[in-house]
Amino acid sequence: MKQIGKKGLLRQKTRRDWIKNNPPNHQGYWTCGICGRWVHESAMELDHIIPSSHAPQLIDDHSNLRPTHSKCNRIKGSKHGVQV
Repeated sequence: MKQIGKKGLLRQKTRRDWIKNNPPNHQGYWTCGICGRWVHESAMELDHIIPSSHAPQLIDDHSNLRPTHSKCNRIKGSKHGVQV
């Protein structure tokens, strides 16, 4: 079993807190912040609007996070404000 370090635990807590403060719609979906389509929690990643490589102080700031599809987030990479 893979062990999770301190950073991994912090990311998990950030995700749980973000979901608690930003619940999905009544059907269990959020809107992807990149493509605009619905994304379910099982396929959702939290994207840093301002990439953490550009603003590491915002890495766990909820106002800098948005729900995205894994694929959309991978395509965006560390670019700022990219639409797919």
